[in-house]
Formats: sequence, C-alpha cells, structure tokens
Amino acid sequence: MKTFLIGDTHFDHKNVISYCDRPFDDVEEMNETLIKNWNSVVKNSDIVIHMGDIALGNKTRTQEFVKQLKGRKWLIMGNHDKFSIESYYNMGFERVYDRPIIYKDFYILSHKPMFMTKDMPYINIYAHIHNNSMFEDRTFNTWCVSAERINYTPINIEDFKVEFDTEVHLSPSKKRSKIYKDQEIFITLFQGVILYLMVRNGRVFIKAESMLDNSTASLEYNTKTLKIDDIFSEIQEILKDKENLITKKILSKIEKIND
Repeated sequence: MKTFLIGDTHFDHKNVISYCDRPFDDVEEMNETLIKNWNSVVKNSDIVIHMGDIALGNKTRTQEFVKQLKGRKWLIMGNHDKFSIESYYNMGFERVYDRPIIYKDFYILSHKPMFMTKDMPYINIYAHIHNNSMFEDRTFNTWCVSAERINYTPINIEDFKVEFDTEVHLSPSKKRSKIYKDQEIFITLFQGVILYLMVRNGRVFIKAESMLDNSTASLEYNTKTLKIDDIFSEIQEILKDKENLITKKILSKIEKIND
C-alpha cells in the first residue's frame, strides 16, 4: 500500500485553466486528464490524500468525479470545499478533515501553507497556492502538491525523501544521507525498522517506522555538545549496538504499539 498526495484538482472549474496557465483546451479535457492521470498511478488499495479544492459544482457532480477515482480517498478540506463533512463522507471519502492534521508523526498536512520555522521537526505538505511563483515547489521542510506542481498526477509521499537523497550507498546499512542548509536528513534500515533522523541545531529528532505494519514511534535525542559530523558517527555506532539505551527506547516503543 502506498500513500499519494494531490491538491487543487478543481474539477469542472473552467476559469482555473486561464488563472493558472493549465495546459488544457477546455474543462472537459482537464477533467479527463486529471482522472486518467490519477488512475494510472493509484491502486484501489492505496491511500490518496486530497489536499483540498476538489471541484466546483454541486454535490452530485462532485460525487461523480470522486467515484471515478481509484484508491482509499482522504480529504483535507480546502476553501472551495463548501459542503459539510458528512457530505464528503457520502461522496466516498474514507476520512475527512476540516483542519490540518499530523500524518505519521512527521508530516503536517494542510490545505494552505503553514508558517514553519527551522526548529520544527515536521514537513508541511500543502496545496492552495497553485503555481504562484512566490512559493517554491519544495524546501527543506515544505512541499507543495498543488496539481500544477506535480504534473496533474498524484505523487507518492515517499518522493519527498527521494528528492533530498543525493547519495545512495549499497552498504549493509542501506544508508542515505543529505546535508541541506542547517538540517540533515538521515535514513537507515535497522532490524526491520526505518529510522528517520532530522538534525537541527544539535538536536536529533528520531522517527521510527515498522516495515511490518507501519506503526511509528518517535523521540528526541539531544546532541548539542557534539559537532554535526560527530552526530552521525555516534548514531551509526548506536544503531550497531542492540543494548544501547536509545536503540532500546526506539524498539520498545514500537513493540508497545505493536502489542
């Protein structure tokens, strides 16, 4: 099962073609392309989180579009999603939210972009701004998934991590690392657990995700006394030691969740 993201589909919104320079001759072509692109990458078992602004039109028309789209559909309601939460459930959405949510303890999902500081151990994924040049497609802790930014096709949430991985080492640890301004993202596979380590200002925020059932656990590791290079050397040694306190904490949290 994969998790996909897209926002600002704006089905049946004729004017969005000119407003946002969409490459379609008319609204019919736009609707057909959005549906075709969606269904070309999404399986019925996948989750697709729509980041808001599905369509313009009445409930019946909106439901017609939703029913044509594959996957287990979630909705983060946008400013153009004017119907009740219950209405969107009736249209076929599995989950509906009228405010931002935190997904897997790591991603803040919101319709509109949120203010993010460098000290926040989260990634904000949002829509709303379409192709507004004042915003970047991605920064070290933000990602816009408006349809215009992702080729009008739902994108796998794992692609955010791939974007910032510049080195892939085929070593036993399956390590990937990237220095990005004052942040480092370090990903490693350890005993069937994927570990995401975000380093900011000498603090390491660790998120662990079980490959077996996608359960998660997280903790903060204070390394202010270490240099940035020493942080990763120490973490790599920690992960080799099954008796280390931090390793035990991560694995014990996952075991509790699994139980």
